[in-house]
Amino acid sequence: MINPKPEAIEALMESWVASNPQQAADWAGSLPAGTFRDDALSALMVHWAARDPAGAAGWMSRTGVDDGEAASVLAGSWAATNPAAAAAWASSMGNLESRRLAVSSAVSTWAHTAPQTAAAFAERLPANDRASAITAVISTWAATAPSEAAAWLTQVPFELPSDHALALGALASACTIQPVYM
Repeated sequence: MINPKPEAIEALMESWVASNPQQAADWAGSLPAGTFRDDALSALMVHWAARDPAGAAGWMSRTGVDDGEAASVLAGSWAATNPAAAAAWASSMGNLESRRLAVSSAVSTWAHTAPQTAAAFAERLPANDRASAITAVISTWAATAPSEAAAWLTQVPFELPSDHALALGALASACTIQPVYM
């Protein structure tokens, strides 16, 4: 069997989404589980989210297509233009792992432009989504304003010490990555 290159799948989805996103989505969603389907769904979401993120999210919700990577791509792209809507959609997903990936992507993107608002959203999430969302916010926020991110993190209660340790690790990691200048 020929295994199409990811670039070919990307080009196909870009063209197909431009002419008929619903048809492209239905085709990608009907593929058997595997790398090809994952690549097709991710490419679909990249292009559909750029044109109509609410439509793409509605399709995922209506059809029950549950692909964590595609949901993450959609949520992150959507959050660039409407972070509250993207995060709300992501947090409504039924599958725990897909929800965590999508919420983390949405709040991470959100934290680039409004870290305090993204942080407040992450804090209000249910316990099973909260730690990964807080870690995503911290990773982004600390890269540009480490003291503000650290001050916020000291005020956040965690249910599990391991969740707190994970967030602290993300803070430390973001603060120690330095740009390389040539």
